[in-house]
Amino acid sequence: MSVEETPVSLNRSPGPTYRQILDSDRVKPADHFYEESPYFSGTDPIPVSRYISREFHELEKKYMWRTTWQMACREEHIPAVGDTFVYEICDMSFLIVRSAPDEIRAYWNFCRHRGRQLVSQSTWTPVLRCPFHSFTWNLDGTLAYVPTEWDFPHIDKDELGLLSVGVGRWGGFVFINPSPNGESLEDYMGEMVEHTAPWHFETRFVEAHVAKVFNANWKIVEEAFMESFHVAATHPQQMVRLGDVNTQYDCYDNFSRALHPSGVPSPLLKWTPTEQEMLDNMLDIREGEESIIVLPEGETLRSFAAIVGRDQLRPARDPNSA
Repeated sequence: MSVEETPVSLNRSPGPTYRQILDSDRVKPADHFYEESPYFSGTDPIPVSRYISREFHELEKKYMWRTTWQMACREEHIPAVGDTFVYEICDMSFLIVRSAPDEIRAYWNFCRHRGRQLVSQSTWTPVLRCPFHSFTWNLDGTLAYVPTEWDFPHIDKDELGLLSVGVGRWGGFVFINPSPNGESLEDYMGEMVEHTAPWHFETRFVEAHVAKVFNANWKIVEEAFMESFHVAATHPQQMVRLGDVNTQYDCYDNFSRALHPSGVPSPLLKWTPTEQEMLDNMLDIREGEESIIVLPEGETLRSFAAIVGRDQLRPARDPNSA
């Protein structure tokens, strides 16, 4: 369907919908790609206070970060018994521990005696010993040693174990939930498990870790990367082969997704590039340079890129394939 044939409405771009683009593909994706779960139902402005208010931030800490599942590390970060990983969010610190060959536990990262941070950086340790007074806990969280124990006749070791938090494992990721009595990780993820199953995240590994501190509310940073509205102004070179404003946004119970179509031009362009021009743009072929790859006659960039992509991703989808 051409841009001219697509009806224009007040709440979507003049280009084809994501589903219409899928209908033109030779290989059809999983059914959930055809689902639509709109992410908003109105145009009321979002209060600025949600981004700059200390009061709102404290509400997020209390009702979200203390009660929701969040990815803390990968299992390969703690491969051996005794390996620990420190995960911090807001003013909270948690300790993820490989307590047995196939057991991972997580605790609030503070000593039950004086509240000193128990472990300050990810490391290996046979026991969890506080560096202040040497109160010591086993990897399973039970209290193992009390210094000058005669000074603490009132201590019941069975009641002074480390405070546990919920732990969930999926796809090689380790999740924690500060509320140990919340719903299971599988129930929380819901349909996301099905959506991501073909990618076998359990076979992946961390190749590099890059971190950057932003002087901004976390939502500002997240929202800067979860939409393609900025493509025309920030990455205009991609408009030749990326349907930026054709992106479909869906919001499910506990996750959202953005489906943006590659291999099609932006409806915002004032001209229509050829399939070869889109491929040359993808390969960064400059004006006057010869094309590295020439598309067969009648072939589209989107179809060609899908074939190449499937060949490259097949080992990830099926580790046993050649």
